[in-house]
Amino acid sequence: MKQSKMKIFSSAMVRDSKSKTKNARKKTVVSDEIRPTYKVKTKTSPKSNDVTFDFSYTEWLKTIKHGEFTNKLKGSNEFAKLIYTVMNKLIPYITEHWHWIEKNAYPGSGHHCHPVVPEKLHKVKEIINKTHSVDLEPMIENDKSKVLWQLGHQGAVRLIVYYMSSSKTFYPLFVDYHHLIHPVSGDKRSQIKHNDYKRKHWCPVESFN
Repeated sequence: MKQSKMKIFSSAMVRDSKSKTKNARKKTVVSDEIRPTYKVKTKTSPKSNDVTFDFSYTEWLKTIKHGEFTNKLKGSNEFAKLIYTVMNKLIPYITEHWHWIEKNAYPGSGHHCHPVVPEKLHKVKEIINKTHSVDLEPMIENDKSKVLWQLGHQGAVRLIVYYMSSSKTFYPLFVDYHHLIHPVSGDKRSQIKHNDYKRKHWCPVESFN
């Protein structure tokens, strides 16, 4: 009688053990099935743009004072706001619309993007040479090739670039934060603004280096 009870008890333990093992396996399978995945689905694909920007000339963010021109800033807050406009609004706009801009933008067209006008070339080249410690004169010496452009989109900030048409590449050379290279003609506030700009002395390159 005792042996019979022992056999029954032993069989029950085996069944219970197998049942727990089976349930554990089921839980593992269910856990694997509901484990979240981290794949990001998107319906958009990378755009194939007509042009690119090359930031090889790293002193393009340097600010200077040269004669009546200045692109000095009040401080890091103003710099952050304006460079955000350049990087997140201006440059994406240019890369997306350059095919149209190159054909339709010219000085006097009312568009913010156009080649530097001939009467401003000498001044712009002086600013470039004073901004950069490397000699860029061989690259920008040709006045007739339309290699120097002013690029703008929103607000007053303008980006002066060298444009290599053969590779469709822009090389930023300096930022005209206050729109002083090609100011809006007939703007009576321009002199007041210019006097205000003269009181600014901050340079990001000097501050962060």
